[in-house]
Amino acid sequence: MADAPEAVLRDALFKLDDCFAKYIAIHNDIFARKLRRIIPIPLLFEKVDYRKRADALQEISDELAYIKETPAILNVDINDVPLGYFITVASEAVAKLQEICLGLTEIASGGTYQWRDYNADCEEYETLAGPFMSFERNFEAVIKLMRKTAAAS
Repeated sequence: MADAPEAVLRDALFKLDDCFAKYIAIHNDIFARKLRRIIPIPLLFEKVDYRKRADALQEISDELAYIKETPAILNVDINDVPLGYFITVASEAVAKLQEICLGLTEIASGGTYQWRDYNADCEEYETLAGPFMSFERNFEAVIKLMRKTAAAS
């Protein structure tokens, strides 16, 4: 049976994996090139609720902050990258994506968020999300192994 610190670390890593999965799903949903979003065909047009996605990103951000406070996380490195640093990078990407969603929500309600702001935000988001996406692949491999080991015990 796992001792308490190991179980706390495992649970925190699994929660982190769940946060990342939710974040990636939102990212993919927002930036998907679905025909129903590109061509506004009446009755087939899919309206995107960016406010709902911004709220979900806030929940992810809160969860990441909570997980980062788990003392066991501070001692974990994946491929020589401290997990705390990785969580910080992920939090910044989540916050920028949330900012983009709020801007798009503003447009829908007649606000002042402009195309040039959107483009600048997307460029910054790509800069923030790139390292996260690269590291996440390595993290995912570690989590799969941990889940397999946990299931076998």
